[in-house]
Amino acid sequence: IYHDHPLLYVLLFGLIGAKITNRLVVAHMCKGEITHRDACMLAPLLLILNQYFNTIIPEIYLLYISLLWVTADLLWYSSKVCLEICDFLEVELFTIPYNSSEGNGANSSNSNGSSATTQHSSGGPVTRGRKKHSKN
Repeated sequence: IYHDHPLLYVLLFGLIGAKITNRLVVAHMCKGEITHRDACMLAPLLLILNQYFNTIIPEIYLLYISLLWVTADLLWYSSKVCLEICDFLEVELFTIPYNSSEGNGANSSNSNGSSATTQHSSGGPVTRGRKKHSKN
């Protein structure tokens, strides 16, 4: 099968390597442990078992099924990591906050005629104007 469809074969194992690399990076950043078992390793196991039992299932179908499985697993893992990071940082994924009531300007005058600059609360451009909610 490797000689007939090398691109699919290399893409499959490249996606498996990408998933393992992502897990290693996340484990290193969190200073946690990584388990040896992973769902993406079922694809090479199926290819090996199919070859061992004299190709019960046609290899091209198994290669496409394995590629879909690994792609879905990598997308699921990446989305879960992104959502967990966004939840921890209390930001929304793929949204830009828009505040329509910014017509005040930087300078405002006091009742005695002196001008004072308006101080914004601390925070970057993404979190400006958002209220922190404490988790109970």
